[in-house]
Amino acid sequence: MIEIPLPSASQPASQQLATQVLRQFRLVFGEVRQHFIEVERRVGIGGTQLWALSEFGRSREDRRNVLLQLTDAGATLLRNAPGPHEGVLPAALQQLPPDTLRQLHQHLGTLLQVLDPASATARTPLAEL
Repeated sequence: MIEIPLPSASQPASQQLATQVLRQFRLVFGEVRQHFIEVERRVGIGGTQLWALSEFGRSREDRRNVLLQLTDAGATLLRNAPGPHEGVLPAALQQLPPDTLRQLHQHLGTLLQVLDPASATARTPLAEL
């Protein structure tokens, strides 16, 4: 577990804990941001475009009316891109035990009730935030 320095002892305990959680969020989003910076530095496209390429490169069979295929240049770019293509946060979340994910979901839901964010941002890729 990553150690986060404790806030000032002069703060109330609840404020100290809130400060620690805020620092944890900063670490998480800092890692996400660094991943997408590295993707763009190494391959010259953003995280959203890389994710789209990885989705198109899944299968030769496409049951929709439109068949999408990678160009040779797109396939080369995808091979050279750092993973995970969907981003480090989705990949990390998939590695958590189910009970931890359920608790995280519940507690983040409580936080979001307080924040009351615009629901449209929930579908915005992290690479575009």
